Amino acid sequence: MGFLNPLFLLAGAAVLVPIILHLFYRQESKIFTFPAIRYLLRTEREHARQIRTQQLLLLLLRAAIVVLLVLLGARLHLRGSGGSHDPTALALVIDNSLSTTIIQDGRRLLDTLKAVARQSVANASHDDIIWVLRAGTPWEPAVPGGVVQARSAIDATMPAHTFGDLGAAIERARALVAQSELPDREIHVFTDLQAAAMPEPPLAPDDTPIVAFGAHAPGANNRGIAAVSFGGGLPPLAGRRTEAAVTIAGAPASDTVGVRLYIGGQVRAAARAPAPAP
Repeated sequence: MGFLNPLFLLAGAAVLVPIILHLFYRQESKIFTFPAIRYLLRTEREHARQIRTQQLLLLLLRAAIVVLLVLLGARLHLRGSGGSHDPTALALVIDNSLSTTIIQDGRRLLDTLKAVARQSVANASHDDIIWVLRAGTPWEPAVPGGVVQARSAIDATMPAHTFGDLGAAIERARALVAQSELPDREIHVFTDLQAAAMPEPPLAPDDTPIVAFGAHAPGANNRGIAAVSFGGGLPPLAGRRTEAAVTIAGAPASDTVGVRLYIGGQVRAAARAPAPAP
């Protein structure tokens, strides 16, 4: 059990207010009895026990309201059994670069990474703050949210047509969780283990735990476009058809690679390009 805002407990001194009011109300003053009100006094004495009970219950109710407001302001949280944990600032880094579109066992690697990311969210509690970062689209905002928002962000993750810089994404995730006031911080990374995405492992000077899950397609080579030229090196003319020459790197000489040309986010051309001879 702990408090996220322990200084707010100082407001617990306000519980003395209803107690003081109760004691002040109980002070007895000198009473002058007149014959006309003796019947009323006799009736009050007969119901004195009931009145004292009502006053005590009212005191307890007032004190309980003050204590409840203080606990809500201090953000009380309980550590229970069954895998519960302290509130955690959790950043999920999903590698959605182009290399994650490779098909393995009938599904894309990105879909496998997203499934594991959903498991991380399933283990989170409603007190956690979660960010979802996409390494292939770093320009997209990472908005903090809860379990429902994180699950929606994972489902909305689509493969990018760009290179994914995992090192930069992890550094960004570290900066996001560092600004949180929650007691625990974690970073979960889901990647296809492409060597070019992170040539050097990121350092963790603030001791933020980094949990990595890698889904790699066995026998898959890293392939890329080494060079592109249009129209034999001449600028293409508006409204005229042109040809694109693509040089493939990283593929065996006997292999062919599918190449797609995107303009404005739409596929404008597609072809199979042979790998160059070594």
